[in-house]
Amino acid sequence: MPIYEFGYRQWHGPIGGRLRRAWAITAVGVRLAWNSRLLRRMLYVAWMPLLYFGPLFFAVGSITETSDSRNNVWYQILVVPLGPQLTEQLSENPEAVRPAAWSLAFYYFLGISQSIVMVLVVASVGAPLIAQDVRSKSFLLYFSKPITRWDYLLGKAGVLLTYIFLVTLLPALALYLLSIGFAPSLAALPDTGWTVLRIVAASAVIATPATLLMLSFSAIAGEPRFASFAWIATWFLGGLFYAILDSAPGLHGARWPMLLSLHRMTIVLVEAIFDVRGQLAAMQVDPAQLGLGQPQPSVLALAMLACLCAICLAVLWRRVTAPLNV
Repeated sequence: MPIYEFGYRQWHGPIGGRLRRAWAITAVGVRLAWNSRLLRRMLYVAWMPLLYFGPLFFAVGSITETSDSRNNVWYQILVVPLGPQLTEQLSENPEAVRPAAWSLAFYYFLGISQSIVMVLVVASVGAPLIAQDVRSKSFLLYFSKPITRWDYLLGKAGVLLTYIFLVTLLPALALYLLSIGFAPSLAALPDTGWTVLRIVAASAVIATPATLLMLSFSAIAGEPRFASFAWIATWFLGGLFYAILDSAPGLHGARWPMLLSLHRMTIVLVEAIFDVRGQLAAMQVDPAQLGLGQPQPSVLALAMLACLCAICLAVLWRRVTAPLNV
């Protein structure tokens, strides 16, 4: 509808569903972001860890192929990521240990392997989403159509979520299908069926706060480069501050330093979703041998991320609403 004076004429025609209206914004944003050659290269890099994790899952399925498992080449491959104790149990009783081995592998894949590429993809895709609209006054064009503020925010978030899931969810699901194909039999499917739901939940935990925080930076900064810098600084400096405080005398194992690092809080929740420590405890394996460090309260991390998401939504609503208050 045309702009009338300083406001908008009331729309009296039929309006499509919210998802349909938001999808129109998301589809255009995804196509525009895909034009970046750098982004496409980062997505290719994001799928490269499958070249390592694929053989790892093949090793999990093939470790019992020889009678002398210790001389099995797959045993030697698994010793590095899984540790000697868990690898020994896997070779002796693969059906019982396979869920723990898969959970640990997906924890490493989603929580650690994909995190660096995800940060760069978010900085590249998310920075201009709202900043360019603020700078060019494109809100007047968006809201001259029969869309709401929530439609606009949902459409912009859909662009960023699409590319985050291309880095986290889809590679993890592909890795799961690959692991099922490498398993010695389809008996591994019921043993690890919950893994798919855990992959989806872990990807959502990674993507949701990252999306809202990046969009908030984009809305506040007004310049894409400033939003990218704020996002990267928040991610890496938070992790650096956490590492410094956690290694300080008297603070090692303390709970509150975790709250300074978005990455650490995300890792704690991913670890809890895959129940890594619980499954290792059932196998009588010490998590410290696998470099997991001191346990952190997942409830505290979840509460902090929920508060962060609520603050980001409030900031986004205020920034999107402000240009319309004329």
